[in-house]
Amino acid sequence: MDGAVPKKPIISPNSVGRTGEFLVMSKLEYAGAHCVHSDATGDDIWVRLVGGKIRRVQVKSAHLIVPNGRKKAMYTFSTPKAAERPDFYAFVAIEPQTILFRANVMVKSETTRIYPDEFAEAAERETMLEVLSK
Repeated sequence: MDGAVPKKPIISPNSVGRTGEFLVMSKLEYAGAHCVHSDATGDDIWVRLVGGKIRRVQVKSAHLIVPNGRKKAMYTFSTPKAAERPDFYAFVAIEPQTILFRANVMVKSETTRIYPDEFAEAAERETMLEVLSK
């Protein structure tokens, strides 16, 4: 490669996942939380809140909107049941670089579907404050 930036980014499942993890860490750090990237099974990020509490985060990222035979397109995230669930999930829409945070008790199925219009800056702020305040 000659150092030129590719016209179309190379998107692999691993790069989509890592992009989402670092985007979440960046936004959480900016909000005042301290983050550590984790390679532990089931945890992507460990977050230390302002009061010192530690929270475990699982990041789920998607870069394509999948119609899946439905009338309205949506982002689809795999959220398999695990023996030990994280404290909260961060669902990342890579294209608009927006995140929705949800406490683990709100994620009840093995597939989480979110409509594109739900990924809004106001919703990102609101859901982030919600999980960071617990």
